[in-house]
Amino acid sequence: MLPKTATSAGAIILRALDGQLKIALAQRLRETKTWVLPKGHVEPGETLQQAALREIHEETGLARVQLLTYLGKIEREVLKNGATVQKTIHYYLAYALPADQPELPTEQGFAEPGWFAPADALPLLPYEQERVFVREQLTELFG
Repeated sequence: MLPKTATSAGAIILRALDGQLKIALAQRLRETKTWVLPKGHVEPGETLQQAALREIHEETGLARVQLLTYLGKIEREVLKNGATVQKTIHYYLAYALPADQPELPTEQGFAEPGWFAPADALPLLPYEQERVFVREQLTELFG
């Protein structure tokens, strides 16, 4: 039997706020607050870029986002409905332009996005693989 697989796309989203670049994290509404990089499944017929932009909007409400460059992917096993799934997550570097109206997620289960200095965002991410990936990407960007 072939292992189950899933493909997701998302982004490390930057925006200049108060004179410094900050990272957007989506907040999952659970018993405890969980901050995550916005990402989600690629739907049939979608490109990775389309899926990343859709998921960003659904999980953060950010609509004026530009994907700047493809950063790479991480792979991890997840447990879904009792089955192990090999998940590949593709990430982009993105920039969120200022909005003229409130930016609220369209997907239930998410609250308003949070904006964090990179050093503050890293420890909030729940998966070690993501923390390592983001740290590596930010080191390349900012030295």
